[in-house]
Amino acid sequence: MSQQKNTVTSTAYAKCIGCHANAKLNVCSICHHLKCIYCIGMHQQIDKLFQIKAKWEAKDQFSKQQTSLKCKEIEESTEKTRTSSERLTTTYHTYGQQLKQSQANNQQHADDLKEMLNEPEKISTTSAEDCTRIDEVIDRVEKSSKKELCSEPNTISPTLGSLNEGAYSASMLDQTDIPAQHINMDHRHSSTESLLESSAIDTIETENDSVDNLESNVVVAIDQKQQLSKSQKRRLNQKKRKASNANKLSIVPEASTTTCTTQLNTYLKPAMNKVVTLYFSNLTKSSTRSLRVFRGQKTASNDEYLLACPRDKLWLLDTQGNQCLAIPRRFDVYDMCWSTYLNKFLVLSSKGLYSFDPTCQNPLTMEVSAFADRMDECTCHENIFMIISDAGGADLQVWNMEWKWKMIRRYSQPKTCRLGEAINSIRFSSSGTYLGVTLTAPFIGKAFFQLRNPKDLTVLEIVERPFYEGYCNHYMLALPNDEFLGYKYSEREIFVYHPNGQQKDVVRYSKSICSISLMMNGNICRLAIQTHQPDELHFHDL
Repeated sequence: MSQQKNTVTSTAYAKCIGCHANAKLNVCSICHHLKCIYCIGMHQQIDKLFQIKAKWEAKDQFSKQQTSLKCKEIEESTEKTRTSSERLTTTYHTYGQQLKQSQANNQQHADDLKEMLNEPEKISTTSAEDCTRIDEVIDRVEKSSKKELCSEPNTISPTLGSLNEGAYSASMLDQTDIPAQHINMDHRHSSTESLLESSAIDTIETENDSVDNLESNVVVAIDQKQQLSKSQKRRLNQKKRKASNANKLSIVPEASTTTCTTQLNTYLKPAMNKVVTLYFSNLTKSSTRSLRVFRGQKTASNDEYLLACPRDKLWLLDTQGNQCLAIPRRFDVYDMCWSTYLNKFLVLSSKGLYSFDPTCQNPLTMEVSAFADRMDECTCHENIFMIISDAGGADLQVWNMEWKWKMIRRYSQPKTCRLGEAINSIRFSSSGTYLGVTLTAPFIGKAFFQLRNPKDLTVLEIVERPFYEGYCNHYMLALPNDEFLGYKYSEREIFVYHPNGQQKDVVRYSKSICSISLMMNGNICRLAIQTHQPDELHFHDL
């Protein structure tokens, strides 16, 4: 028994599994293996180092998370600051322009007051006969300026003849040049009304020439040193200004009962279209030039330039596809159009409506900072700007660009579209006579192209088109001669419509279409087609 006890308590020497040396072995508290004292100490130190490393890694991970959160907060704060800065800049420029206008008006009033205070009342040295003649001239100028330009022509005018004597002769109608754009689809405007309008314009121009001759007589009398009294001069200048302003007004065939309708009738006046023949069969040929446009959205064009919007940029290209200008953008582009009234591009974005003037050092200017709803498609003609909402196109707004961007009319269902339908796109025709509208009825699986009257959205013609899945169906491009071009995003079919709304031609393109624009400069008639997958921009001569 004593011999067994001595064997257990005696010191055991063996080979260490760590250093492979013969030494006194003990059990390691970490790995539970028999090791020498030196190897056990090294293992404990290594374990402490691993624990310290794990703590530092945990601290580093926590620090990275905190830093990431702070960076996100800083980015959000920076974006809010940038938005506030843009709004403040827009407000500052707006108030600056109003202040300049107010200062100019105040200066004009001050000059008028100084002139009235400094200039003594002149005694008329003209004879009684001359004074009578001058007063008659002033009265005639006043009567001509008060003439209603929108009223019916004079029934006893020598130009028109008597309107009560019966119908006009065929020879008179043949001699009168009646623009074809004045004839609507429902034939409500007859050729006789166009004749009355043309003759009324001639009569008013003749009377304006008479007014100019009378004013010339007054100027000659003054040049002959015939002194007028101060009140006579002030009265004459006032009537001359009224007559000048009256000459600048447009002639409206039909007077309306509301101010908004009057403005629409005034500026939505059809223009003479130049007859242009486009050969869409050339689209089957190879393009004259192709560019890489990464993630391009909408395009817009005028006679000289094409505005494209690749990712985070705005490009201005000429008719040859050469880049003239490139600026960064921090917004999504929903739609774009060219305004001949402002001589600028209009860019509808996620932040509002911008105008793009390539002649300015800072081409982008905020026109409307925010709309009541999110808007999707836009079009314009003369001073009228139309825009539809993104919620199925149920809301259509009409804005007047002349009145510092004031909304003058708003349409909603069922005037815009019926329940279950959605407007995809709107475009004015080239002359402004018609409004092209594309609609989708997904619940019944149908799509339509419509011609409407832009004054009241009355449907003039409707044509059913092929239906594609979803709301996003046909989009449009206004062509010369009041024709329209229709296409579907990511599809290859191109539809051409007559001015009466009927289909004229169908062309199949070689790639998936994203957007189409037309540039006409002299003899150059070029179609720019932006494609999707691959993201490219192709130029075709028509």
